Amino acid sequence: MVKKVLFFLFFVVFVSASAKNNFDLLGLNTDQNWNLIHSFDDSVKVYKKPVLNKQLNAYRVVKQTDLDPEQLYSVFEDIKNYEQALPSANNIDFEFVSSNQDTIYGYQHIKINVPFVKDRHYVYRMLRHNPKRGHACWVLRDQEGSFKDYIDQQAKERGKPIYLSDGVGVFKVEPEQNTSQYTVSYSLYMDPGGNLPDFLINMINERGLVNMFRDVLKEAKRISK
Repeated sequence: MVKKVLFFLFFVVFVSASAKNNFDLLGLNTDQNWNLIHSFDDSVKVYKKPVLNKQLNAYRVVKQTDLDPEQLYSVFEDIKNYEQALPSANNIDFEFVSSNQDTIYGYQHIKINVPFVKDRHYVYRMLRHNPKRGHACWVLRDQEGSFKDYIDQQAKERGKPIYLSDGVGVFKVEPEQNTSQYTVSYSLYMDPGGNLPDFLINMINERGLVNMFRDVLKEAKRISK
């Protein structure tokens, strides 16, 4: 029960950004130094790598598919449909905050029904993918930044959960040469705060990432029919 609930500490909504927009991607958008640690029967593969000046590992999940890249990105970026598209995240409240052009701001409250473990919440910035950028990526917003009043109000209404501000993710769909297949990947670094041991955080980050990744693929397949 604890492991199942803790998964929601590390679920991260999908976001897009780029280094040109002051996003530090922590090297998650590069292919260097990723080490394979798991390969599942459904062809999903999991990699990890250390992140400079961080205690926790980053994780990447990868799978080849013939699904349309635009449908995959559509699921990834449609935060208003997460409750339907991401059944693994049924302990998360998703809120749309605002948008302008290709930028979306959202809020998540992760409910933890375990004694002595506080809820988590955060605001994130999303930039939709485009051909020039070549991927979608996300970053969490600082608690004391431009959304401070909104965050403070949410904290008051939701029992003062722990605010998360150290998280980055990169979602990418790349064509395979000489085939009709695409390689889909999602890379994540997330620090959930609190006093959980590093090995437990790393384990749950990995498992949560795999579950979420499968949800995205399943929803993209559903809407393609």
